[in-house]
Amino acid sequence: MKKTTLFSILLFLIGIFSFLSCKKQEGYGGNGAIKGVLKMKYYNSDFSTLKSESVLQDTYIYIVFQDGKGYGDRVKTSFDGSFSFTHLQKGNYKIFAYSKDVTLISSSDVIVSVDVKISKNKQLIDVGDIKVSTNISQIGNGIVRGKILANHLSSLYYATNEKVYIVFQGDQTYSKYVFTDDQGEYEFTNVPVGTHKIYAYSKNLPTPAYPAYFPVEINFNSNNDLVVLGDLQIDK
Repeated sequence: MKKTTLFSILLFLIGIFSFLSCKKQEGYGGNGAIKGVLKMKYYNSDFSTLKSESVLQDTYIYIVFQDGKGYGDRVKTSFDGSFSFTHLQKGNYKIFAYSKDVTLISSSDVIVSVDVKISKNKQLIDVGDIKVSTNISQIGNGIVRGKILANHLSSLYYATNEKVYIVFQGDQTYSKYVFTDDQGEYEFTNVPVGTHKIYAYSKNLPTPAYPAYFPVEINFNSNNDLVVLGDLQIDK
């Protein structure tokens, strides 16, 4: 009787350990999903005034699996700021992105995060907008628009999802960037008064060439009004 009882207990313990070892942890391999939209809030230099807000394109956003050290994975946002993590197991997750510290306590980037729990199979959770912040020294009321005209094998077309940069007067590197829409058009808002530059990258033909790409630019003046530029042509 005692041998039977001990054997039964042993089988029970083995079953428990087997269940625990086979239990799926947070991470990939399931059919759950998390989606959302990453947005940027633009402030003046001391974060005292919110100037504008827009979706944040082509920017990394991260997922942390429970008990994970560091992030589990990262994806880049699409042209409309959207992102998604798919094929997730049931469990607890954290979605985060990096932001400037609006309190100015820290000069380093801080984390803006949201906790998410997938509790059932095929569950899609929309976390909505995740908003990060930055401050820019130059903000005005001007708007500049234009289109990117692409040349590929002597065929001209308006380029969609093409990255376009703006450099405000006095800045050493680009101040902002956007992507062209499905009509090849781009738009920058909150452009300050002054002489600024728009540029996009063009393939250096004929290939192979060094550098492979170079910036094609347009200079323009802004007086807090609407400026419509001519087509900026690049080679693809």
